[in-house]
Amino acid sequence: MPLPVTILYAKGHAKRGSVTMRAMQLAKIGQRHLKDFDVTARSMPQRDTGEQIGAVRDITEGVVILCKAMIQHVDHEVIEHLKSNGVAVAADWIDKAPRSRHMAAIDLHIGSSRKQVVELVEKMPGIRVAYVTHHWDVRLQKLEFAPLDRLRMMYLGRPENTAMPDGVEAEVLQAETSEQFEAVLARLPEFNLHYAVRADDTPEGICKPFTKGFTAAACQSNIILQPDVDDAVSYLGADYPYFVANDSPEAVQDMLKKARDEFGGPVWAEGLERMRDVAHRASPRQVARELGAAVEAVAK
Repeated sequence: MPLPVTILYAKGHAKRGSVTMRAMQLAKIGQRHLKDFDVTARSMPQRDTGEQIGAVRDITEGVVILCKAMIQHVDHEVIEHLKSNGVAVAADWIDKAPRSRHMAAIDLHIGSSRKQVVELVEKMPGIRVAYVTHHWDVRLQKLEFAPLDRLRMMYLGRPENTAMPDGVEAEVLQAETSEQFEAVLARLPEFNLHYAVRADDTPEGICKPFTKGFTAAACQSNIILQPDVDDAVSYLGADYPYFVANDSPEAVQDMLKKARDEFGGPVWAEGLERMRDVAHRASPRQVARELGAAVEAVAK
């Protein structure tokens, strides 16, 4: 019988992009690629309402993965029920700081970025940690991307998260929620350069998955971003041609000129080759392998 693996996520967060990908989509990836596991996703009621325990009463074996906010918002009685039945509990932090009243009950800490894995090990020596890549949105698989005859750049995500100086010619496609992403999905093949320059506003202790890089790679596009973005150098190499030193208007405009000048040439092609490798390393099949190895180890 396949080992049950249940991903629990907060019902109120179901439309958030990271939860859509790391709960519902990850479960479907597991269902498709992992024959030894029965991976499902389940929404959970609010904490301290007495309703959560009823949502998990039937879970008496296997592995439960707490997705993002659920790590902080799961009730004590849920944890007690799972542990008393021998269910292994994993925490998928994504971009949350590793803090929870249930830390002692967590059997496996899942990092969605390589930087996060390193920091988890450094901060909590002796814990069990696994890296499960934060895949690109599987809805991208239904799109067809063809080479464009000119450079077309866009920013995909929450506009407040980017540092875009005046004069930058980039179309902004808002995609903070799953529904917003769905609304702009069909437009993504119109672009071949993703703008991902961020303002330096990430709180201390927060590690972010390389989702924008994975998304650009799945869109067969190059990407402009700073090299100090979490995991960027790890995936692209320190000499990736479209790293911009900082978010100053001068640095950004210089990099955009470089991209325009090199479009269609050997340097541009080298960048795309790096991105093809990134897309492969963040593919659903690869993510499934990592997920399977993680839950198999903790279930023993």
